Amino acid sequence: MFLSLFGELISVRLSESDRAELLDVAGTALLEPMPGKPMKEYVSFPAEWLENDEQLRPWIDRSIQYVEDLPRKR
Repeated sequence: MFLSLFGELISVRLSESDRAELLDVAGTALLEPMPGKPMKEYVSFPAEWLENDEQLRPWIDRSIQYVEDLPRKR
């Protein structure tokens, strides 16, 4: 899974370095579907980005690449 839709949130699964970079952007946060239970590899986009493909697409592409490089599950 490279992308998550949860309520009004869109989150992407990213490498550690990409997560750190995206989390430096105001309005981003780790996806936390239950209070106190963050999904450590998923970062939610700021609400104001949700209508802007130019801001979303590079991060979605990074997420796809990250997931493609993960070991396959049996």
